Amino acid sequence: MNAERKDQFSCSININSIIAHDLRGYFSTILGYSELLSHSLKKNDFGKAALYCRIIHDSAEQGIGFLIMLLEWGRNQVEEITFNPEDFRVESQLKDVMNYATLLAAAKKISVYTAVNPDLFIFADRNMIRTVLMNLVSNAVKFCNSGGKINISCRMVRNHVEFMVTDDGVGIEPENLTKLFTTNMPINASGTLMESGTSFGLQLCRKFVELHKGKIWAKSEPGRGSSFIFTIPDGHS
Repeated sequence: MNAERKDQFSCSININSIIAHDLRGYFSTILGYSELLSHSLKKNDFGKAALYCRIIHDSAEQGIGFLIMLLEWGRNQVEEITFNPEDFRVESQLKDVMNYATLLAAAKKISVYTAVNPDLFIFADRNMIRTVLMNLVSNAVKFCNSGGKINISCRMVRNHVEFMVTDDGVGIEPENLTKLFTTNMPINASGTLMESGTSFGLQLCRKFVELHKGKIWAKSEPGRGSSFIFTIPDGHS
């Protein structure tokens, strides 16, 4: 199905920057919960210790999965990534993203919600869509206040599949909003708990979305949160 659309595309990106950006969140989670684990053991709070051990294990496992995926992409050509679209159910990808988001959000007591039609399919590169969503979710957690909420949704809009990640965090200044996807220079910003971050991940998102002939953009107001939206043409029409 749609065999003619499985032409090979490539984009020139820095693999090392991608690995550093995507794994930073996992290592931050592991370090943070390792410290909490140490405190809970000193207090003989074995219930919390067991919970923290599970979170550390899950984060390490997902981080290794990310690393394997990225190294596989860069195995033959260090500076090129191959575009391999296939049919898959969107809900299956959102489950992985939801698990990742829940791990990241737990330390800040952020609530994460998803909304998607379980029968919605998309013709796209599974790993690229997953990476885009996880980058957007990671940013949402960084800039969301403790006790806030994040919504991850997907729906059909005419002949496109639309993904949206929305948070009620600190928002983005107008001068930075216009630069997010249009500059090759990183925009440095600190999260609400001083988490480090740059716009490198958003540059990666833009490249992946454009390989699908889609579009990506953001809407935000300082102090009132942000929405990151991207659309992928429906390959079944």
